[in-house]
Amino acid sequence: MIYLKITGMTCGHCAKTVKKALESVPGVSKAKVYFPQGYAVVEGNKALDVETLIEAVRSSGYRAEPLEKGSVYISSGDYYDMFILGGGSAGFAAAIKAVELGAKKVLIAEGKDMFE
Repeated sequence: MIYLKITGMTCGHCAKTVKKALESVPGVSKAKVYFPQGYAVVEGNKALDVETLIEAVRSSGYRAEPLEKGSVYISSGDYYDMFILGGGSAGFAAAIKAVELGAKKVLIAEGKDMFE
């Protein structure tokens, strides 16, 4: 298995795009993309080249880099790493960065809770 850190994803559709790009690479049998945590796991034959996978992700409009297994931060428990108040440009930018870092966050905008 090959683990990749994926950055630039902002929604579930982004994850589907990255998954499709990875699965289009010859030799890939399965790709799972974890949008909130910002990483992907790719399975396939032993001839898979990490640089080819990274290029496929880049060509789909996102960034990728090799990731050591076990180095992904995934929050646990009933708490948040980040509380964002306001869904304006700064709040949205903060939410995107939090997604890239794998933080568990909540965004409050116009009186509505937006959980991920």
